[in-house]
Amino acid sequence: MYSDGPGKPPLPTRLMAGASILEHIHNLSDEALVHRWVKSPLEAWQVEIGRMWRFSRSNGITEGYHRKMKLIQRRAFGFCNFENYRRRVRALCA
Repeated sequence: MYSDGPGKPPLPTRLMAGASILEHIHNLSDEALVHRWVKSPLEAWQVEIGRMWRFSRSNGITEGYHRKMKLIQRRAFGFCNFENYRRRVRALCA
């Protein structure tokens, strides 16, 4: 996976960094990583895909609250008192 022969364009940095992280997290060799994620991505993500279809819930509400909270922070340019920030979040997101 890491070989770069003459005349071959190098692989993107993001791909290589992601591959390194996956190798470290799952304790895989280069060959095992290629077999698991590149050659058979549907089999590799089979459990996660099944969960998505079984529990099809959206996190849109949570994302909306998070966006409002960030907007409050931007408008206030930083609160001196966390209690004031908490009150404003509760007032606007409740």
